[in-house]
Amino acid sequence: KTERRRLIALNKAADAASVVRREWLTTFSHRKTSPKDAAVFLLNGLAHRDLPWDDLRSNGLPALRTALGVTDTYPNNPDAVTDLATTPAKAAHLHLCTVLWSYDAHIKRDSWRGPQAQQQRYLTQLAAWGYPLAEVEQIITGALTEPAAYDARTTD
Repeated sequence: KTERRRLIALNKAADAASVVRREWLTTFSHRKTSPKDAAVFLLNGLAHRDLPWDDLRSNGLPALRTALGVTDTYPNNPDAVTDLATTPAKAAHLHLCTVLWSYDAHIKRDSWRGPQAQQQRYLTQLAAWGYPLAEVEQIITGALTEPAAYDARTTD
């Protein structure tokens, strides 16, 4: 019974964390420039083959368009986002955000049960850029165990 309660509680916590993380990522997407170490994160993800390239177009771009409030009658119009890239710094930031939204699409409510390395890298990087990880996300990064995250949620 304890195991089942923990499963339900952590899944609910993951759902809540997803909402908060996507709100944070939406705000982050509206920045003009990327953090200084963004290129290192992008290269690291490429080297580890974290995401397939077509994932950026199928997951990243639509999510970024939504976050930025970009509407267009042609739903896959690449110019709808690229038109926002008015400077090289803004273009680099939009590229980073496309990648981040693609990573985010791979965080599911039960990701804490079997975290993948790319999920760990993604959440760890968000934390380094100021995102406050929820307890359930800290399970994914390896900072907390499942029982410790559950205990932290039930004692708050």
